[in-house]
Amino acid sequence: MNMNAILAAVFNAPLPSLMVVAGLFFLLLAIVSQIGGAITVSPERQKIAVVIGAVLLVLGLFLHFKDSFFAAPLSPQGTVAEYIHLIDSRQLDKAKELHPSLNVAATASWMESAKRPELAIKSVSLVEFLAQEVSAGHASVTVRIRHCRADGSGTDEEKIFLLKQADKRWIVQSANQPKSVKQIRCF
Repeated sequence: MNMNAILAAVFNAPLPSLMVVAGLFFLLLAIVSQIGGAITVSPERQKIAVVIGAVLLVLGLFLHFKDSFFAAPLSPQGTVAEYIHLIDSRQLDKAKELHPSLNVAATASWMESAKRPELAIKSVSLVEFLAQEVSAGHASVTVRIRHCRADGSGTDEEKIFLLKQADKRWIVQSANQPKSVKQIRCF
């Protein structure tokens, strides 16, 4: 591995990862007084290395996990919007986290329409929220969703999503068959 590849890897690495690695290196220096004959650390500097290593390690781990600690839970509407976005961006495994009973294989097959490629789903978008009812850990969110196909045809569908609250977050229990479907042209 040449020096350019090493520098590229360091500059492209996320900051929290670099801080964790640096913290571990400083903690290693604090434990051993000599590394391979090239680096020798005096006892006074070993104490400083413990402090620096601990600070870097804790800060790196905090930066890495801060979003999971401080992320506000999504509302029912936010959960449905995120779910539709994940379907549109083909992140079906992440969509399954919001809708555990989602059949990923069937959804992928529907979106690709292998037997008739001109009918493959090009995009799925949230047009508007129509209604929301929330009570005691359950919610119903009615939305208008637009599906556009590769051939320019599409549909606007009014769908009802039923959600439940689990561990302070909303998950989709079911997405009912559309109440209404309108054929449209997508441009």
